Amino acid sequence: MEVYKSQFASHGSFSIKVINHCMIVDARGPYNKEIVDEYESTMQTAIESLSSRCWGQIICLYGMSMFTPDAERRLAQTVENRKHMGLKASAIILVDVEAKSLVIQQMSSVYERCGVVFQFFECVEQGHAWINQELSP
Repeated sequence: MEVYKSQFASHGSFSIKVINHCMIVDARGPYNKEIVDEYESTMQTAIESLSSRCWGQIICLYGMSMFTPDAERRLAQTVENRKHMGLKASAIILVDVEAKSLVIQQMSSVYERCGVVFQFFECVEQGHAWINQELSP
């Protein structure tokens, strides 16, 4: 049996921090499917270290934060997986993002399709306050 693997290098970058019941993600695009695969693997490890089964995420996007069509489909799969692992809400912070209206359209499409509550913000503090409100009993 032969195994075929992508020969494309990943495009884009990210970092993930876990703080109590929240994931803090910094990401710079553009993104291809390969970077989304790496993101999913790293996110799975981070989810295991969360202090709560009900959690939120703050995603800070920088630069040309757009996804190729394959990457967008893969991102939707990762959001669906995270939803089943306790993701309740996602605050999306657009920091110096190019093509902002397209990024908003793309991210909105992914989160709406997956049924995860989300909101766009201009600063992390606003996003963090909103996440805390969404997660409060």
